[in-house]
Amino acid sequence: MPTSCLPLEVVNDMIKVLDLLQEFESFLRNVDITDEGRLKQALTGKEEILCRRRLLCLEVLKLLGEKFSVPKFFDRDTIRKFCLENAYLIFCTVSSSAKLHTEGMKPLELVIIDEAAQLKECESCIPLQLPGLRHAVLVGEEKQLPAMVISKVCEKAGFGRSLFERLVKLGCSKHLLNIQYRMHPFISLFPNMEFYGDQIRDGQNVKERAYERRFLKEKFFGSYSFINITNGREEFDTKCSRKNIVEVSVIAEIVSKLNKVNVRSVDGFQGGEEDVIIISTVRCNGNGSVGFLDNRQRTNVALTRARYCLWILGSASTLLNSGSVWKKLVMDAKSRGCFYNAYEDNNLSLAVARHLIEVGQLNSLFHMDSIMFKLAKWKVCFSDKFRQSITRLQDLGIRKEAVSLLVKLSNGWRPQHKDETVCSIAGPSCQLLEWTGDTRTGKEFDILLGNYTLNQMNRCFCKRVEGELMLPLTWPVDTMTGSAYSSYSQSGELSSQLAAISLRDEPTNQLTRNKGRNTNFSKHRRRRSSQNRNYNS
Repeated sequence: MPTSCLPLEVVNDMIKVLDLLQEFESFLRNVDITDEGRLKQALTGKEEILCRRRLLCLEVLKLLGEKFSVPKFFDRDTIRKFCLENAYLIFCTVSSSAKLHTEGMKPLELVIIDEAAQLKECESCIPLQLPGLRHAVLVGEEKQLPAMVISKVCEKAGFGRSLFERLVKLGCSKHLLNIQYRMHPFISLFPNMEFYGDQIRDGQNVKERAYERRFLKEKFFGSYSFINITNGREEFDTKCSRKNIVEVSVIAEIVSKLNKVNVRSVDGFQGGEEDVIIISTVRCNGNGSVGFLDNRQRTNVALTRARYCLWILGSASTLLNSGSVWKKLVMDAKSRGCFYNAYEDNNLSLAVARHLIEVGQLNSLFHMDSIMFKLAKWKVCFSDKFRQSITRLQDLGIRKEAVSLLVKLSNGWRPQHKDETVCSIAGPSCQLLEWTGDTRTGKEFDILLGNYTLNQMNRCFCKRVEGELMLPLTWPVDTMTGSAYSSYSQSGELSSQLAAISLRDEPTNQLTRNKGRNTNFSKHRRRRSSQNRNYNS
């Protein structure tokens, strides 16, 4: 009902009736309404307080009927026409304002168009043609996204331009609302400098200490941060849109710790706001191509939706090579100490690794600087043959188990060896077995050992155990020779045992070609043979 049809006295009486009815409701909650006798007593009884309230309510309702008569309506159109003819304020979209061109409609003096920069020029003309209009106020933001135009031809022709933008370009006077009450100061700092020339001021409410909130305890997740994901890969989905599943896996890990999640595109989020905003930039390539992210208006919208926390995920190298506003954003995050690498957080790095294992992208995992082994206690080296072998594993379960075992070994875990007989060489079955050695493996093992000195090989017998972990040892460097030495006793017995390791009787041409590298190994192998002959004699 339009307020112009309701005297203030009638409105006050209506409010009083509502309060009395609420009191009645509270009282009836304590009555067993299934008992007809008790319900009748409650409604017609003569209890002093209840009776007084009931009589007062009936009296006010009776007076309302005398002071105000409801018009008789016969259909929906009659009700609508009555409301429009008597309304002081009308809220509608610009397109539906065309329905205000009706007979009997009182002239409107003022029209206010909100989000005017998002309207096509033709759309703004609809309410501006209302009869009797004397004033028009356009409220908008030309530095954010304009109206969406699907047709490239129409877009090129300027069909999406707004009346707001036209008036700004023509030099019409405008008033800047220069105080923002939404974003934490850490969030508003960059867009304010980049898009508004430092003209925007933070409201007192966002400066309060209570406005600084932490939804997650890790250092990554303060009010503002850029999280660099180096292992991402952009690809096309079924709708020819780009996606980056590695960034998705990281975001999934983050949002699993949050309560309510709302996923939208940047364009669909204009005008909205949330406590926490997580932006995935998706793009990850060597040429710095960022696609429609290059649009400054779209970037401005994306960076100004958050109240308390804004977390941006992306490939820093791609954004730095883009030469766009995103390059400035990454550099700004680094200078402010808000730049982090995903592999620095254990949970995020594991989320990335899990995804790479599931999709079979293992090559990026098996090197010393990978997210799984960068912080391992042991230095891990992978041969090309190993990479080729493990990438051929098709079974996801076996792939996960193999990678899990490698991670455990690199951090000091070692299997417990039990003292038990694996194979008993006795009995009739022994006569049916022929024991042979793998000559090729023996050659490779000989060459491998020949690359090290005895001093280096003796270190293999040294162990450093902490709890249940086997950890690596370090040796000081001899300043005279420039090589590391060990305080471990260089026992001749240990040297001889290691030097005697060989799976062949005679050296081969391959070993001869590596003679320079295997000199120490060959000498001590012969020494071990001499010791054995003396012992046998």
